[in-house]
Amino acid sequence: MIGEAFAEAAGLLRTRPALWLPGIAAAGAIVLVILLQPFVGAFLSGKIDLVVTLLSPLILGATYEVVRRSGTVPGDTTPPGPEGIFEVQADGPAGTGPACEGILTGAGVADQPSEMALPAGAGAVPGEEMNIDLVPELTTGSSGPAPAENWLSVILNGAARNYFRILIPAILIGCAVLLSAGAVLLTLLVAGFPTGPVLIGMTVLGSAVPILAGTFFFDTAAVLENRGVFESIRRAVEVAVNRPSQLIILLLAILFFLGGICFTLMLIFTALVGDRLLPLTTMAPDAISALTPADFVAMIGPDGLLYATLLAAIGVAVVIPVTLTWKACAFRRIVSAVPATVGGEFDSKGRWYKY
Repeated sequence: MIGEAFAEAAGLLRTRPALWLPGIAAAGAIVLVILLQPFVGAFLSGKIDLVVTLLSPLILGATYEVVRRSGTVPGDTTPPGPEGIFEVQADGPAGTGPACEGILTGAGVADQPSEMALPAGAGAVPGEEMNIDLVPELTTGSSGPAPAENWLSVILNGAARNYFRILIPAILIGCAVLLSAGAVLLTLLVAGFPTGPVLIGMTVLGSAVPILAGTFFFDTAAVLENRGVFESIRRAVEVAVNRPSQLIILLLAILFFLGGICFTLMLIFTALVGDRLLPLTTMAPDAISALTPADFVAMIGPDGLLYATLLAAIGVAVVIPVTLTWKACAFRRIVSAVPATVGGEFDSKGRWYKY
């Protein structure tokens, strides 16, 4: 399933060039961060990193929006049809049925009216069929993949519409990690264990891994399934609990892909400026950890900084579109086997109320 998702993601990246635009934007931000860090203080450097982190949901939202508009059925390349409010006109033998309106989704082309034959309903003669005229001027929703010139609009709208859908759950998950790590550290401190950097790091890592893995699909659930803040987190946990093996395989595959890209870029960088990095082999670990970005830039030189910036930009421009598209396609395939649960109840009159 994960391999099929990767093949689907590769197909989308080949047929939807707009998926590369968020990665290119992220690469530009990385270039700005790398070029500014050696010349600004530690305080401003931290602020720049914070701003870039807060803007990252824009990249996620834009990428997932393009994937969402590129189809919804695993293995089916047929674009989704028009979706929105359509004018319904009864067309029975008597011809006297009044028109009505309704919300309808179906296959077709948004800019061309089409007809669907449905059983008789409001305004139709009982026992007859009525024709549903899809009036393109009234459509308000998705109409399948947009034309090439509209993908930029799709990206911008998706980034703006999905920003807080991704940011707020991410903040809540981060707070959960910190609270969990703090509770474990407090327990160890009360029990008399000596706290140090190693113990703190292991505690934070041990708290972060299960929480982040369990909520790995919160962003895709928020965008692809149009879910709210807490609903997206609940859906991500639901998928992780019902399909843990698929989640683990996907995580390992993504880590392997990231490791391969990083290793390749490091080899290229070492081949370009390897002779300038030789002093690091004779330095003590404490001296290496005390190096500042300015010291490292002085060691590799201006051209070395340019090489590092270009390689980092290339890596980001490749990694972000591939991994995010792969993740979205894998989510769509995994959730096809995990039906969503909707909480609610029936009242005394048989009406359903969603929680």
